[in-house]
Amino acid sequence: MSKIAKASLRKLIIPRREIYPAANGEETKSSMRHIIGQFDALISSHTESSSQGSRSISGYYPIKGEINVLPVLHHFLNKGWDIALPVIQKLHTPLKFYKWENMDKDKLVKGKYSIPSLDPKTSKELFPSILILPLVGFTKKCVRLGYGGGFYDQTIRELKKTGKPKLSIGFAYEFQKCESIPYEESDEILDAVITNEQVYFKGPTPQIQYKFRASSS
Repeated sequence: MSKIAKASLRKLIIPRREIYPAANGEETKSSMRHIIGQFDALISSHTESSSQGSRSISGYYPIKGEINVLPVLHHFLNKGWDIALPVIQKLHTPLKFYKWENMDKDKLVKGKYSIPSLDPKTSKELFPSILILPLVGFTKKCVRLGYGGGFYDQTIRELKKTGKPKLSIGFAYEFQKCESIPYEESDEILDAVITNEQVYFKGPTPQIQYKFRASSS
């Protein structure tokens, strides 16, 4: 029953996201500055003791109207972080992550499901300390609705065995928030979800003001 309910939510949210103005290049500079600021503050509070060489973030290349995280990744690339992209190996297996050197788009190839990806044969594998995840829907308690392949759930479980990631954070538009999402034992709850309006946490909200409204300027 939960699979049917999840499929119904995807049918409602994905078409709306694909025609959302911000997903089609109209995201305001003000909104993106807020998003970068929120993410910067969030991970800074968790990585103060990290050494320069060990800092790595995995993001994603946005498709199907997903919120564009490339400016966020560029921000951290400029701060000396290693940037990685996930690569789907095969169904029902964890993702692997490879370093996106200088975020050079010429290094991208068409991966599974036509997702821009990196070639494992010519890229360095990384084990990111911060995961930025795309999502279809989420709840205020950070339950994530993905596309149904289970890739990130398996990946987070595998990475936890290595002591990483320190944080798994979903990025979405505020309208993607759902009152409820069927939760299954195999689902991994995210540490936080950042939207264009505010930040949601799995646990208690930190003593930092994370709620904002993006201006239209």
